[in-house]
Amino acid sequence: MIRGIHHVSVHVRDLERMIAFYRDAFGFELVGEPFGWKEEPVLDALIDVLGSAARGAMLRTGNCYVELFEFQAPPGRTEPLSPQDRGYTHFCIDVTHDIEGEYARLKALGMTFGAPAPIDMGHVKSVYGRDPEGNVIELQQTAAHCDFRLDRLPDRMGEAEIGAVSGAVEATGHARGDDTGVLMPAHEAALRLGGAAFLTRAFHAFGSISPANSVTRIIRLEPCPGGSTGHKLFLSVAYALEEPGLQRDLFVKFSRDFTDSRRDHARHEMESEARFASVSRAPGFPIHVPRAYFGDFDHASGTGLLITARVAFGRDDIEPQREKCRDHEIDDPLPYYRALIAALARLAAAHKAGRLTADMEQRFPFDPAGAGVERVTGDAAALRRTVEGCRQFAADLPQLLPPALRAPEFYDRVLRDVLRIGENRDRLAAYLLGNRDLIALCHWNAHIDNAWFWRDDRQVLHCGLLDWGGVAQITFGSALWGCLSAAHTGMLENDLDALLMLFLQEYRAQGGAGIDAEELKRHFFVHVGVMGAARVLALHKVLLRRLPGGAAILGPHDPLVAEEEGLRTVLHIYTVLLTLWSKADLGAALDHVLGAEGGPVSPGRIRSASV
Repeated sequence: MIRGIHHVSVHVRDLERMIAFYRDAFGFELVGEPFGWKEEPVLDALIDVLGSAARGAMLRTGNCYVELFEFQAPPGRTEPLSPQDRGYTHFCIDVTHDIEGEYARLKALGMTFGAPAPIDMGHVKSVYGRDPEGNVIELQQTAAHCDFRLDRLPDRMGEAEIGAVSGAVEATGHARGDDTGVLMPAHEAALRLGGAAFLTRAFHAFGSISPANSVTRIIRLEPCPGGSTGHKLFLSVAYALEEPGLQRDLFVKFSRDFTDSRRDHARHEMESEARFASVSRAPGFPIHVPRAYFGDFDHASGTGLLITARVAFGRDDIEPQREKCRDHEIDDPLPYYRALIAALARLAAAHKAGRLTADMEQRFPFDPAGAGVERVTGDAAALRRTVEGCRQFAADLPQLLPPALRAPEFYDRVLRDVLRIGENRDRLAAYLLGNRDLIALCHWNAHIDNAWFWRDDRQVLHCGLLDWGGVAQITFGSALWGCLSAAHTGMLENDLDALLMLFLQEYRAQGGAGIDAEELKRHFFVHVGVMGAARVLALHKVLLRRLPGGAAILGPHDPLVAEEEGLRTVLHIYTVLLTLWSKADLGAALDHVLGAEGGPVSPGRIRSASV
């Protein structure tokens, strides 16, 4: 069976020089050692050239190999071929984004081009050039609608082959990145083995350090605790040269965790995060994120590596890291959420206004299944049982909830809304996903612990956002819920409208358009209702299983709850959901979207559900 092209070959005059050029220019890696032969009849027969003598090297690229030969005998033509000559005349380098930047970089490394810039043909931007020995190389960047894009090649692997690939990664400790072609370590031991040499190759391939610079040694490599996916490390390095803004203290994140199958199961979350790392380095990126030094991912095995600057929490004017669901310990949490909401709005607006990279739709295509809209499952009886469980939880453990969320009549309203949501689940999903003006690239989990904060000279609070796993085009409702679902409930009761208006104002100021305040608010509350019916209302079952002592707990800030992050988070997000449900806006949003056809469930049905 034909598998595909394995390699192309280039005849060069100076093997060492051209190995270095292809390494620095394109990130190609030398495989093994250079080889050679002379007076070898077997090789004469193999290549069909009598009296041959040559040296050669195989270089690994992102999706095939390039073989370089320096022939000593017999004499060949001295001039390289031109595009109009017969035979093999050039090979093409595929550029994922910013072909103009690559054009300028390659010119600085010694390539020459006939055209003053890449030429846009609509489906592809392309330009022909020559390496330092005159061999023709094409640069191309395909548009999203191009028929011959690399990512449109068929994936021939079945489940068994995927399992074999993943097993091979675990056995060897390495996988090759789909974007850079760099052979990446999959865990700490492999990174230690690769050491400074690997980091130098990776940083060169990603453009994080200049071709003349290198990582000279690893000063510190220690485990970083926390997180729900992959293994993480603190990394400190030394460089050969000082460069502006180059940071020595870094953060390493692997997609894989071979010691914990649950954490390893979520390994594909890093695929979009690695793409985002590259996008975030663009000049004028609208929000603060940790500077990316390397990011790539092997889709076949789910193996990825991300290396970024480390945030110096508690130093250099950066506040200590805030813990999720502990806003009651902050004197005034509102400025923190104003900073978070403004950052989300700026990123969404930059995407919608076309100010991010030109290939955003290629890098982050809209996928309705990944847009943050939960699917409501279960029939009416199951939904009733869930709400009745919430009612009973409030009756049995009232000290864990605010007074307004304990009243039986409140759960009558929740039940009425939940049954409407269940009856109209498809219509509501279509509403949330149907308006592309309310969908953009955004962070889906911008809780306060996934950010860092500092104040400017006027004491205005600013933030940067961390942990971009699973980043995608999502609904605005999903982005806002992801930020506010762990916020202080008192702040939500008093300041929610102001925060939604801030999002809208910042979005418009940064070039976003097409939505108004009422539509944004309605969209948010419909998302909250659907999310609640699909998942969050059922959290009372988790709480009953995990509460250590039940009725003996004094309240939500009891140390038995507050000091156990998982339990504290579940209880708080459950309380936030009910707090938002207690506002009249949720029912009004359902009324507006569903109208008379999706009107209230009859009182008789509510009473029968309570029996």
